[in-house]
Amino acid sequence: MVHAGWSDKDYEVVGIVADARLSALGDAPSEAFYLAAAQVGTPEMRILVRTSGDPERMIGPLRRVLKRNDGSVLFSEPVTMDSILDKSLAGYRSIVSVGERVLRDCTGADPSSDCTACWPTT
Repeated sequence: MVHAGWSDKDYEVVGIVADARLSALGDAPSEAFYLAAAQVGTPEMRILVRTSGDPERMIGPLRRVLKRNDGSVLFSEPVTMDSILDKSLAGYRSIVSVGERVLRDCTGADPSSDCTACWPTT
C-alpha cells in the first residue's frame, strides 16, 4: 500500500519499474509505480498487446473480446507501437537529418563515416 500525495486514501501498488520514461523519450528514466485503474477511477485506459504478427490484425479480435467482457467499453483509435515511436522520434530524426546535411556540406564527407572535421570529439 502507498499513500499518494493527491488523496487521503491508501492505494495498492500493482507494478513498480526502475526506468520508466513517462512523458517523453528525451526525459531521464525514473522510478515509477502503477495503481489499478479501478482504484483511481481514470476515465481513459490503454491496452498494450505484444504480437509476433501484424499488429493491425489484432484490432478486430481485441474489439470482440472487449465487447464480450464489457459492452460499455469504447475501443477507439487503435495505434501500433511503431506509429507511437515514429511520432516520438520525429524531432530527433529531424535533428539527425539536419546534422548529416551540415556534415556533408561542411566536409563533403559521408555522414556515416568517422569524419570529425565539423564536430571534433572531446
